[in-house]
Amino acid sequence: MRRSLLAALLLAFATSAFAQANPADSYPNRPVRIVVPFAPRGPTDTYARVIAEKLQASLGQPFIVENKAGATGIVGTGSVATAEPDGYTLVFGSNSSQVVATMLQAKRAYDTQKDFRPLSMLLNYPLYLVVGAAVPATTVAEFVKLAKDQRDKMNYGSPGTGSGGHLVGEMFKSAAAISAVHVPYKGVGPAQIGLMGGEIQFYMDSVTGSQALIDDGKLRGLAVSGRERLPRIPDIPTLKESGYDGFEDVVIWLGMLAPVGVPDAIAKKLEAELMKAAKLPDVAKRVRDSASVLVGGSGKDFADFIARETPVWEAIIKKNNIKGDN
Repeated sequence: MRRSLLAALLLAFATSAFAQANPADSYPNRPVRIVVPFAPRGPTDTYARVIAEKLQASLGQPFIVENKAGATGIVGTGSVATAEPDGYTLVFGSNSSQVVATMLQAKRAYDTQKDFRPLSMLLNYPLYLVVGAAVPATTVAEFVKLAKDQRDKMNYGSPGTGSGGHLVGEMFKSAAAISAVHVPYKGVGPAQIGLMGGEIQFYMDSVTGSQALIDDGKLRGLAVSGRERLPRIPDIPTLKESGYDGFEDVVIWLGMLAPVGVPDAIAKKLEAELMKAAKLPDVAKRVRDSASVLVGGSGKDFADFIARETPVWEAIIKKNNIKGDN
């Protein structure tokens, strides 16, 4: 009986000690910082704030979004790569900031597959070929003809060197055999202003970013990447329908990551909360209404996707001889 009592006491003590030592039990007990490596107003910033609000409501602590733009996401993302891996500093990034931008550096600032733990991908969305309202083209074919007729007079913009808009713009130039000078801006907003003002003639944007301006007659949409037309803009064809293959799987993703080394229990807790937040009806509706695809998957699925995607972007960079600013 004494042995049984002693064993029971030891088991209870061990269970209690494990519970106290489990860092997820008290996480979070102070504000959590979510770094967005881009300027305000873009899709990454918008959805980071949506998710931060849901996490705060669910976990009872402030989740504070901090915009830390620069070098197409490298500045903000790099700051998280070297942060304390305690779950109190996260990054809400995209494949532009996490994967592509650093490939264009002479010395990579970080390696997402080595320096980060993916927690959950929220969504992905296609790229939208958009032209200024003054550009006399209403179809991709008309625009390509115009670009060839006005060789060396065409410019296209992006939110920055190494962004998805930059790489897909180069892909389109190559596929259409047109000439255009890349003009990198510091964020989505400045690029749209440049397009409306005639500094640039085309831009690969998100539907979320451009459609309101298109509806107002300030811009014009011609085609989208991806495999199918979008229910949000059913009259806009895909680039494949417009005669250009190779854009079917070209999408931009947005998701949450933590510095590598974050305690497993905290990572799992965040993963579960992120997956739950993504499935909330108002979040799911907002994603669908923005012509995006809701994902809300696991950290492992996210990590596997990044591993598959990385060599694809590397091949695009090599094929199109895309260089960074350094």
